[in-house]
Amino acid sequence: MPDEREASPKVCLFCAHYCLDPGERAYSELTPGGPGETGCRKGHWRIGPSDGDERDLRKEMQRAAKCPDYAYYKEVEDEF
Repeated sequence: MPDEREASPKVCLFCAHYCLDPGERAYSELTPGGPGETGCRKGHWRIGPSDGDERDLRKEMQRAAKCPDYAYYKEVEDEF
């Protein structure tokens, strides 16, 4: 029986080095906030709102399939 690591597709979303920056919230005209971005903490890729669309994001996240730094990350689930 395969474990979670084997059953999960090898994409950046499941990598320990994946990061998501939600950006900064806008409070007023003087503090307009900032866009977020997502990418790899190891520097393999980074994409923000002006860097591409969903197709570009999917392409970047598939880099994990051949990435030498890929490290599976298992999230701890909350118990209800």
